[in-house]
Amino acid sequence: MRGAIQVMKTDGAMPLAGATFEAQSLDDPAAAPVAIGPTGADGLACTDGFVFGDYEVTETSAPTGYANDSAARNVTVDVEATCGPLALTARSSTES
Repeated sequence: MRGAIQVMKTDGAMPLAGATFEAQSLDDPAAAPVAIGPTGADGLACTDGFVFGDYEVTETSAPTGYANDSAARNVTVDVEATCGPLALTARSSTES
């Protein structure tokens, strides 16, 4: 069975385009990470085809003028994981 991971990139209020992420399987650490993104003007990016299980999602590139969100987030891909309702939000502050 397969599902999707969808992320939303914001600055805390406004959506941000151009962020990229990767998802690493926690169930199969030897598996190659899967790219997600870049985010569109609505701040959303979604990639499907993930085998059901647990993943760690990290930001690999922030939009120009913003710092990467350094927090890794764990998500579970299951039958409800689709490119639809928001599953994960990453926030960034401007670069100092």
